[in-house]
Amino acid sequence: MVGGLHTGGAETWLASVLPAMIERGWTPEFCLLDESEGPLAAEFRRLGVVIHHCATRPGPLLRLIRAGGYAAVHSHVLLFSGFVAAAARAAGVPVRIVHAHNSHDGRRNTVARRAYRAAMRLGIRRCATHVLACSADALVVGHVGRLTEQKNQGFLLRAFAHAAAQDPRLHLAIAGEGPLEGVLRQQARGVERIHFLGRRTDVPALLTGLFDAFAMPSLHEGLPVALLEAQAAGLPCLISERIGGQAFVLPEMIETLSLALGTSAWAAGLLNAVRRGRMPRQEAVRRMTLAGFDSRLSAERLVGFYERAVRTADGGSETLAAAPFSS
Repeated sequence: MVGGLHTGGAETWLASVLPAMIERGWTPEFCLLDESEGPLAAEFRRLGVVIHHCATRPGPLLRLIRAGGYAAVHSHVLLFSGFVAAAARAAGVPVRIVHAHNSHDGRRNTVARRAYRAAMRLGIRRCATHVLACSADALVVGHVGRLTEQKNQGFLLRAFAHAAAQDPRLHLAIAGEGPLEGVLRQQARGVERIHFLGRRTDVPALLTGLFDAFAMPSLHEGLPVALLEAQAAGLPCLISERIGGQAFVLPEMIETLSLALGTSAWAAGLLNAVRRGRMPRQEAVRRMTLAGFDSRLSAERLVGFYERAVRTADGGSETLAAAPFSS
């Protein structure tokens, strides 16, 4: 799914990979949204590619995708990909790929446009099976946590708004759900480049493949597993002074800031964090393992704790350090 077969970068790239796809046994077909096909259409047809002209209405698009019996639908039309992914899902296509070739749609930030963006992003989040980006030009501050007062995401949104005004490459991605989601989404309205990812089962992939830095402005924490996971991914971490030092396994990757310093100081901290660069993951994992934060070791210690508790069963209690139970 593309706008048209013009001579832009994405279309030229697709033309360059088509021969290899066909040689490997794939039979690609293209759906065009533009009325004008573009100068590359003739070359695509010469390669035997079928070209469809797609309606942007639900019914015709759904019928077209369903009739194709496709193994995959790969959409290159930025936010409209949310609509395409939803249609492909309804048609039973097992692989639904959304591919972003730009960081912004270039439209004015009207109420209608904000509503459209929100609806399309929801469609992408719920209906795409894979998401791809065209480059690594964006700088992504990541946060993982339940959306509650304790995690203090409202403060993070305000700090990000200051930071985003200073660097147009900056994005904020928040993974998690909770009772404050509606309030936080309302707070984020009008601020570009804030992404609510919802509940995720692929947090390790986000930490290693999407985030450039990790932020945790919590009001209080015990032993935050998300911070441990961020360190294991080698991420620079910006955290509040209210998080205990027992979670500092890679101290050189952690900057602690007082919440009392306010959002301007935190904005500067966010910008510094995303520009610092990662620790190599292999080294980060090695050091985390040496510190006892290893799932296999954690399982052994937990099972050992259970066995000792069952053997004694005398009403007494045993206290172990929290760290060895963390994964």
